[in-house]
Amino acid sequence: MTFLASSVLLANYFGRDPYLELFSVMNLLSTCACFAPFFGGIIKDYTASFTPAFLIITIPVFIILSLTLFIKPPVQRLPQNYKL
Repeated sequence: MTFLASSVLLANYFGRDPYLELFSVMNLLSTCACFAPFFGGIIKDYTASFTPAFLIITIPVFIILSLTLFIKPPVQRLPQNYKL
């Protein structure tokens, strides 16, 4: 559901022109996020607890959440040769 919602959000906010590039970047970041369990396991091996790993993972989540709360849709400008 999150994947679908973020795809629709990209299309609604930025339109169809830059959608492919933005969608590619979103997928690249999602792929990098797949390494979190691996690093979580390494942190658990060194600290004998998953607590530090979960605390580290929550930092980017709260940063993204706080940035998302202030997002406003971009203003679409009319072409210069457009007449009303």
